[in-house]
Amino acid sequence: MPDDKLTSTLTRFRAYLAEKGMRRTPERDIIALKVARMTNLFDVEAVKAAIEADGQHVSLATIYTTLNLLVECGLLRRHRLGNNSAQYEKAAAGAKANHFLTICTQCGKIKEVKDIALIQFMNSLRVGAFKVQYYQLYVHGICNACSRRAKRLEREQAKAQAMEQRRLEREQERLKSKE
Repeated sequence: MPDDKLTSTLTRFRAYLAEKGMRRTPERDIIALKVARMTNLFDVEAVKAAIEADGQHVSLATIYTTLNLLVECGLLRRHRLGNNSAQYEKAAAGAKANHFLTICTQCGKIKEVKDIALIQFMNSLRVGAFKVQYYQLYVHGICNACSRRAKRLEREQAKAQAMEQRRLEREQERLKSKE
């Protein structure tokens, strides 16, 4: 990310802190700069890992608090996706703010979907006098990999049951032949 965008992010964050009468700390600046460099969805652990990769340390409590402040001041968006921990991303304006995400309820995999027809439909929606700023659509279900895994497990279980059934039938025949 160019330095002017990093500076802009830090300037906006510092202005927000000053407006709210909150302290500006080196730890908050470190977190804001790390977050400004993030490119995809990320969680608290990813921020912590990025900070520690630079040989620095910031407590998890400070990271959580600072991420909440960055959400409040409009620099980040928080997503609650299923049972996963909160995911964050840099706030974007316009079409970049709109999201269509598929979320696997089994493995937690998150994938952004680009569907032109769906985007056009959503952009054409009118909600009375309400002015839409951005929208997010979360589709929860089972991803292809988990679906294939479940089908394979189902086949294996059916095969095991059939083998057990054949074994029991053979055992019954053996017992009948002894009588």
